[in-house]
Amino acid sequence: MDRHGLVGLIAVAIKRGSPLVTEASARTIADTVLQEMVALQLNIVDRAGQSVVQDEKSAERRREKRERTLRHGKIIYSGSSCMMDCLVLDLTEGGARIKPADIMICPEEFVLKIQYSPLRNCEVMWRKNTELGVRFR
Repeated sequence: MDRHGLVGLIAVAIKRGSPLVTEASARTIADTVLQEMVALQLNIVDRAGQSVVQDEKSAERRREKRERTLRHGKIIYSGSSCMMDCLVLDLTEGGARIKPADIMICPEEFVLKIQYSPLRNCEVMWRKNTELGVRFR
């Protein structure tokens, strides 16, 4: 569901709760609520796990099509002397979205070993909650 659809859904809920509110007012209130959610950086996701509330700056920037996956992986760092488990949530030719076992100690650069795939050198591009996005180098 996109932002427009979410505004409509919230507007319907407002109308049900307050039948005297006009459709236009309900949509205005719903849009204001979504703007506040973006300002507070609340992450609302749909059933597919895609964020439905985001500002234009955080809109999709990747060049390749994202492949949803749920594969086990290993983060290898400190000259191959340390390893950490992770889940690979999304995968493209150029990078991945992963959920490391401990995001707090996950380094900025590491080698990612995904089951049934070659080793990939990675650079962390973003961190959010318990997930991070990496670019393959």
